[in-house]
Amino acid sequence: MDAHIKLMVKFFDDLLATLDDETECTNRMKQIGTSHAVLARTCGFSSDIWERLGEITMERVCAHEVIQKTRDAARAWRILLACIIDELRSGFDVEARYYR
Repeated sequence: MDAHIKLMVKFFDDLLATLDDETECTNRMKQIGTSHAVLARTCGFSSDIWERLGEITMERVCAHEVIQKTRDAARAWRILLACIIDELRSGFDVEARYYR
């Protein structure tokens, strides 16, 4: 679990560092989703899990005091997280068809 958390932190760090390159960001998000597709067969991983991840992440990010104090920051994080989850799910869905 700790390794997965470190990978998620690195994913967000890398993503935020490359926000100016939309193509690179989108491809990176889809690739992460694609890499989880094998889990559709091996452990019942489904698209719904991405939605739950989005809800939990949104809840945790928006709970931070700094985010709560700045409405624009909360809005920006909601938009970014929605985009991330959409692309993760898209990459997963396309590849998961081959594992079902």
